Amino acid sequence: MERKIREDLKQQILEMQREDLNLLYSKALEFGEHWLRPLIEWAQELWSDWDRERQIEISEYVKTVRSEINEYISSQYNYKIGALSVPDENVKKWIKQNYPWMTEENIIRGFSQGMYYAWRG
Repeated sequence: MERKIREDLKQQILEMQREDLNLLYSKALEFGEHWLRPLIEWAQELWSDWDRERQIEISEYVKTVRSEINEYISSQYNYKIGALSVPDENVKKWIKQNYPWMTEENIIRGFSQGMYYAWRG
């Protein structure tokens, strides 16, 4: 799968705190009242002391990460049998390798949400 994140932006974002990335990624996965709430709104709320450019950068990065994970899971999903064509652990390993900053909890949540979207088609 082709990576969509510009390398220069990726480097800037990765310099941000692991904790910040995980917090915003967790918000990106929320269902219910905040489902698909724009990530920039979360960033502005969480980090009001940051300049707008930095808020936009982290928001766009996390949005891209969420999309890439969902797309990867969809690419591994066998719609004929309604399951992954590879073991779950392979997908989780792919997430961990591509997003080393991500906590185990967020890997599991991202995997679960990606599976839900793949299942829904």
